[in-house]
Amino acid sequence: MTDTLTNILEQLHNYSEELETLKLTDVIVDERRKTVHFSFLCEKTVSETVQERILSAFNEVVPDGFLGVTLSVEKKVADEELIAHTVYTYLKSTQNAVSAELRAEDVTADASGAVKRYRIAVTPATYALFEKNRVLSACDNHLYRNFCGSFQGSLSVEKEEVDEGPLPENNTVNFRVETVKLRSFYVKDLTPIDDKNMSRTAVYMEDIAFPTEGVVHAGRVLSVTEKVTKKGKPFFIFEFTDTTKTIKVSYFTRKNTLERVRAIKEGDSIITMGSYDEFGGSLRYTADKLNLCTFPEDFKPLPKEKRKPAPEYVLVKPEQVTSVRQKALFDVEEDLPACLMNKTFVVFDLETTGTVPSVDAITEIGAVRIVNGKQVDGFSTFVNPGRPIPKQIVELTGITDEMVADAPTFAEVVGDFYKYVDGAILVAHNADFDCGFIRFHGKEAGYVFDNPRIDTLPLAREQLPRLANHKLNTVCAHFGIEFQHHRAVYDSVATAEMFLELIKMKKCLPN
Repeated sequence: MTDTLTNILEQLHNYSEELETLKLTDVIVDERRKTVHFSFLCEKTVSETVQERILSAFNEVVPDGFLGVTLSVEKKVADEELIAHTVYTYLKSTQNAVSAELRAEDVTADASGAVKRYRIAVTPATYALFEKNRVLSACDNHLYRNFCGSFQGSLSVEKEEVDEGPLPENNTVNFRVETVKLRSFYVKDLTPIDDKNMSRTAVYMEDIAFPTEGVVHAGRVLSVTEKVTKKGKPFFIFEFTDTTKTIKVSYFTRKNTLERVRAIKEGDSIITMGSYDEFGGSLRYTADKLNLCTFPEDFKPLPKEKRKPAPEYVLVKPEQVTSVRQKALFDVEEDLPACLMNKTFVVFDLETTGTVPSVDAITEIGAVRIVNGKQVDGFSTFVNPGRPIPKQIVELTGITDEMVADAPTFAEVVGDFYKYVDGAILVAHNADFDCGFIRFHGKEAGYVFDNPRIDTLPLAREQLPRLANHKLNTVCAHFGIEFQHHRAVYDSVATAEMFLELIKMKKCLPN
């Protein structure tokens, strides 16, 4: 039945412009009275003639014997104010654990793009609860049920308060804020297509290495590809470059600007505003706004912030590692894919006091180095976090305050780890977590961890789609790899074995 209703909706979307955003929200069946009522949402007013067409289409799926079929179509357009208010009231009424300190002004929205976006400003204390309880997904679903269109929420940690004990005598509170230096340049002769007030300052393409919103890029067009969605709507993929990097941007045009966008050709200069999200283990850039511009003829990129030279090992040095792969009696040594040759990978895992890099600390680092497809050595150390480890984290990882009491601090071992990963591709399972911690705390200590990275989580989903889930222990069990979960040193060895097995299946590295 669900597939049939979906097919009818798709047919109606193509029937009239009025129905492009039509959404079925509810079906009420009264078996006693033998009636069925269909409820719909739509961004446009639906005429009586078109409503009759909807009724006729859905009459066909109602079983014989039902005497009455009725419908209601509610016009509901979600603007910024309504989206923000709906999210705020929903959180206040259903999510007590995360909304106690939430204010109405903490929720903002942008309804200008194909996907309507909203942002919730949270404190470090509630950030982990939002993530753990999948609150954003609940908000997305609530908006989807009540309005037309698609919705995507994000979190921003506005206050990053560090508890250093009693307040100073002057009653001031210290705040720690992470800053990211992005190079930028200015374009001239803006020719509006979407927004005449859009910023003319563009960020270097090379400098974006993480999911983020509101990114402005400008460059010369190398190619233009026009495609059509399943619903018949045109969209474009522009490949363009600012000389620091070449990227592709997806852009969903509007009806009143379609022909002007179609006229853009190779060699033209464009400036876009959009968002980066993670898709299939790599970053994807989608533009909400696009204008023509003049790219600077004499553009010479500013030099990138220099990496700190790798020091010599001081406290922690590489050591021999032991395989955790169960070898069968008749196992035959396999030929390794060529993509593993002449490359160095460092597979690593961290244990921490919590989930938020700006608030929590690292308690253990475990890593394995792979050269030419072979594990050559490992790196392992406890880290003194400088604070008590929460009880639930002790239960999860088995790492106690006593175990890290005499361990070096992160500031004391970060140089050694930086030396260990120098020139390597970083590999981790759910890399956002581990790379987020190492980049944040590394930067605080003066080290920039900007290595290329590979996430084995989407890689496992791609290569082993039939597994019940793709947690590290599940994927490792599939390959006969044993490990003691939630200890960094064991997780890194197991992830290294798993990474090699997945690459053997894929025969190439992920993009």
